[in-house]
Amino acid sequence: MNILTRKGSPIVGNYKNLKTVFHKSRDGRQAAEAEYAARFTSPAALHWNFTVGNHDLFVVLTAEIQSLLEDVWRAELRISHKWSTLPGVAGSHYLTGLLIEEIKATNQIEGVHSTRKEIAEALTRPSTGPHKRFREMVAFYESLLNPHARPEFPTTPTSLRAEYDRLLADEIVEEDRPDGQLFRSGPVEIHDGMKGVHKAPLGEDDIEDRIQTFLQTQRDETHVLINALIGHFMFEYTHPFYDGNGRMGRFLLAFKALEVLSPPTSMSLSHQFSLQRKKYYDAFLDTENAMNYGEATIFLKAMLEMLIDAQRDLEESLDQKHFQLHSLQEILSSIDRDEYERDLLYLAAQAYLFSPDLPFPLKEAVSAIGRSWNTIRPVAEKLEAEGLIQSASKRPLTLELTARGREYLRLSES
Repeated sequence: MNILTRKGSPIVGNYKNLKTVFHKSRDGRQAAEAEYAARFTSPAALHWNFTVGNHDLFVVLTAEIQSLLEDVWRAELRISHKWSTLPGVAGSHYLTGLLIEEIKATNQIEGVHSTRKEIAEALTRPSTGPHKRFREMVAFYESLLNPHARPEFPTTPTSLRAEYDRLLADEIVEEDRPDGQLFRSGPVEIHDGMKGVHKAPLGEDDIEDRIQTFLQTQRDETHVLINALIGHFMFEYTHPFYDGNGRMGRFLLAFKALEVLSPPTSMSLSHQFSLQRKKYYDAFLDTENAMNYGEATIFLKAMLEMLIDAQRDLEESLDQKHFQLHSLQEILSSIDRDEYERDLLYLAAQAYLFSPDLPFPLKEAVSAIGRSWNTIRPVAEKLEAEGLIQSASKRPLTLELTARGREYLRLSES
């Protein structure tokens, strides 16, 4: 049971927050303060120059935390393999589907309504589609998935403000826009519907100092995942803007996570936070509680557990998709079609299975099949005449399976 030994005081399993230590001890405050001092000075502690109330933020790398981190890395190896062995169209559409769900989830956490269709249209037709509202957010998230054109993580408060403007410019009403040099100049209190649960730091100088600390932790090349997760706490605790902090903070977390986690995992965090919203918010409240002396070990544990849950869901999803692809290949091999027709139906089916809201461009099919436009376009017209596929847009020309096409290929609902 002993997970960390130090002189005079072992830290054992079932690690408690300091508030619990206080309430379970006869001498209350004295016991909590002694335990705090032992934890804070432990060789297994990590510290940040960031105050929570009257104490510096810190975590203890308990054996449980270390075990959770190992679980993360093992799952990442499995997820990376399962994702990388998907066919090209399936892999790209799967990732885009996760991106759509990520944006939908991070909006939903803040009570902002957005549908998968709106986000998909903003992605595929940013200039001409009817859903222009989320196009900047979608474009910014999409840029993260291109390793050759990925923007640089912000390094200064000024560049962070620029990314905030780009990400949320169309989402923030005029009266909630920042009124300081870079950040808010007025107070913010967060309510849970009945009472205030967090008073954000006041004064733009203090806000800027805290953002500087946050950005510095994100540049640290050691404990990158831990710094990304604890940095998420720093950003949300600071609450540098009047509105959009949650969405901006989760975007920055996904952005930073891409350095050490696979794209599918990084694009699944907000969805998992949405599924476990109470646990997500309780983790913040626990760390902010004055009786916990700035300790974020329980926060880190909760975040790692939700990350592992996201990975578990991903693995189940990828296993299901691989099974569906195998079944689809068997069906296609049994039907009387020429090679290009089967290829095009296979691509259309991949798009449907892996991101049903996102049609696939014929140009993408031409590239995947490795034949000319003039060869593949008549094949698409033939399948469209049979009612198996249909065009979703003309410029660019995108295609999708019809209900008849799905029935023909015996595809279940995604």
